[in-house]
Amino acid sequence: MTSVWQQLGGLVYTGRDLSREQVEKFKAVGGRWVAPWLYQDDAVAGENRRLLGLWHSWGVAVGGCMNCTGGSPADDARNIAQLATELELAVVILDLESPYQYPEGDSTLMPELVRALRARLPKVELCVSTNGLNDASIWNGRTLKPPRSFYDLGVRVSPQWYNAPRYAGSCWADPVCNMRWLKEHGHTDPNFRDPDQRYKRGVPLSFVHPSVEPTGVEGAELAGELAHVWEARQYGFTTGLNLYALERTPDADWPLLERWRGRLWL
Repeated sequence: MTSVWQQLGGLVYTGRDLSREQVEKFKAVGGRWVAPWLYQDDAVAGENRRLLGLWHSWGVAVGGCMNCTGGSPADDARNIAQLATELELAVVILDLESPYQYPEGDSTLMPELVRALRARLPKVELCVSTNGLNDASIWNGRTLKPPRSFYDLGVRVSPQWYNAPRYAGSCWADPVCNMRWLKEHGHTDPNFRDPDQRYKRGVPLSFVHPSVEPTGVEGAELAGELAHVWEARQYGFTTGLNLYALERTPDADWPLLERWRGRLWL
């Protein structure tokens, strides 16, 4: 059975810019679900919520991205769970960056948030989007009592594998470097190792389902991103991909995406 995370998803920031024509092109290359920003982003959240029914009528499943900025994991979990239930969201993606990482923020917040949210949404598909898989965050839940890893909680990860110029030289934005690091260190690093998991991995290699940017977004070039994601398969990447931001996908990217359909997503 195909998991939603093995499919092609579309992350939407400015929902008013997403047209029916774009959604039809997205579906034609295997796109199955969209997830707009719905939480803690006053610029777009309200309008995006009002568009969910329209997008659903266009034949795609609808999820939501939640912009979390630290503070109270319990409050965020309660608010996000209520929103997901009210809106009947198919997937929930948590956008967790520097407030959940060492040394910028408090790395103990992420385990608390994902555990609390999983308890409230036991059957909803959950994923964390962040700037990359690295040891600045706690992925194995070692600070919880008892420890609960991403594997235990069934939470997937979507690293932001962007090739825009601003990310040049960063291992965490490079699919090959990031997956090689995870394969070599994910079973030994103190923030990743799960001694109870079969392969000792708090984040199994198959739990990685990255986000890439369409051509032109921040200066990204989609052809190179997809080729590098494919190359990362030698280090354990399997299938599943998200486009951010879907509404900014240029016409020239659709034939490119069609060529990768069936290989990078099911």
